[in-house]
Parts: sequence; C-alpha cells; structure tokens
Amino acid sequence: PRPVYPRMARRRGQEGEVMIRVSILGSGRVGSASVARSSGHRLLDRAALKAIKGWSFQPARRGGKAVTATLTVPVIFRLEQG
Repeated sequence: PRPVYPRMARRRGQEGEVMIRVSILGSGRVGSASVARSSGHRLLDRAALKAIKGWSFQPARRGGKAVTATLTVPVIFRLEQG
C-alpha cells in the first residue's frame, strides 16, 4: 500500500522525500527499517517508515538461494496542485 499522507502534514503544506534503509529478509518481508535521510518533516518520515514496514519485496538471491539484503528506498510526498 502507498504511504498515507498525514493530515496535519497536508494542512501545513509539507512535502519531501524520505530515504528509508530497509533490510529485506530471505522471505521478502522487512526485517528492519530506518530513516537514512529525513524529509525534514517528522510526520512524513514516520508515515514513510510505517508504510514500508508493511511492504513485501522480492528477496535478493545468491547462488539461487534467497538471502537477506539491505537497500535504500525513496518515499516521496507531494501535494497535488490544482
């Protein structure tokens, strides 16, 4: 699911990109997630983390076997214009 844009962040006109460092387990589930680079807005950072923790990924493979891997995922919050 897409991250939920926090209502208070919308009201405040907050936008930004959050970079989330994610450890993906061999099962494709998120093992851990943390903010690698903040959007500058705590509400957006928290919403990005919450969303990513519920995602599942295609696991990395080494030698045909699923392995744990770490990657950085951008989550962008933009208010619609018009």
